[in-house]
Amino acid sequence: MKFLIGIITALLFCLVIIWSVEHNYSFYEIMFGFIAFVFPVIFFSSIKSNASIFIFLTFSILALYLSYRWSFYHVFIGLVLAVILGWPIHFFKVRKIK
Repeated sequence: MKFLIGIITALLFCLVIIWSVEHNYSFYEIMFGFIAFVFPVIFFSSIKSNASIFIFLTFSILALYLSYRWSFYHVFIGLVLAVILGWPIHFFKVRKIK
């Protein structure tokens, strides 16, 4: 099962990157979106403190709003990449360690 999920994750991740390159999307915006959201996606369920959840959600909402407001639409592709890579890492690694 892990092998199949790994193959699917790698294919989706590569497809999104290839699609972004073919459409000449901003590499910096995509990487900002990926770096800003990959760790929160991986460790979201591990956060137990209300203050930490508040800070995380405030940062996420403001980052997404400002990206949309300033027309940095490619940040959302980085968010998609963070979800594609972060969810399987959370599901198969972080969740089992708890």
